[in-house]
Amino acid sequence: MTLTVAVVVTLALRPRREHGPRLATMACCVAIGAAIIPALIAAGFAAIGAWHPFFYGTIDHNILPGIGTWRHGPLYMLLFPATVAASVIVAVILEGGTTNATLARRRIALLLTTAAYGGALAGVWPVISREDYLPFYPMLAVTVAAVLLALGRRHGRSAVMIVLAVEMVFLVRDRSRSFHCD
Repeated sequence: MTLTVAVVVTLALRPRREHGPRLATMACCVAIGAAIIPALIAAGFAAIGAWHPFFYGTIDHNILPGIGTWRHGPLYMLLFPATVAASVIVAVILEGGTTNATLARRRIALLLTTAAYGGALAGVWPVISREDYLPFYPMLAVTVAAVLLALGRRHGRSAVMIVLAVEMVFLVRDRSRSFHCD
């Protein structure tokens, strides 16, 4: 889902030369390719008469009202679209400052993938553990580096100072949380 959001917005902001049928054909191929393996697995369980246990084990038992982040109500789920919307604004600014189209597409795709993953995790995922953030932090580090490179020399120093200040806040916050074990 996060890659889909990133690719669609990236192509909308900085489209390639291919338009029309070729782009639509590529999108259909990606959608079919992404659906083949899950469809085969589901069909296999249905073929041996284990559809109900399969469905329960993958979907039903995960839907529990009032668990984890879901207890905050449906408004909490707006974190995902809000994060994506904010990252699209940053992507538009980033795109405007990059003259190389290929580099701009890569930076935008990375930014949007990172933001969509973080937003989906924070707003949609019901129970979040530390392991859920393992793919997020490396992507975030590379995204911040790409944004700092895009800012260039003029704004780079102030951006680095802001990043360091934010990092210090997170370190202090995490450190204080580790002393208050419940």
